[in-house]
Amino acid sequence: MIPGGLRNQIQSEFSSTLPLSQIAHFLLFFALALILIEIPINIRLSRVFIMLAILAFMTEGFQYFAIDRHPRLIDIGLDLSGVFLSFLIFQYRKKYWS
Repeated sequence: MIPGGLRNQIQSEFSSTLPLSQIAHFLLFFALALILIEIPINIRLSRVFIMLAILAFMTEGFQYFAIDRHPRLIDIGLDLSGVFLSFLIFQYRKKYWS
């Protein structure tokens, strides 16, 4: 996690139309879900979802204690939408490419 001031500075360097933080939330949880699904240990999708949902809520909750950071429910939604997209890709690949 990047401290709020540094994060704001990095975001201001990029175009204001690029929601860097929101893209990062989505992609990070998308990648985490794919990694947990693909490892050779048989973890059910429901457990992957529960683990990543807990992680999403915890990371937003920890922002209460960080300077210049504020928890937002939209970030949790972006995290979980990344997880859902990875589930859809996994199910599609399992159904049509197996």
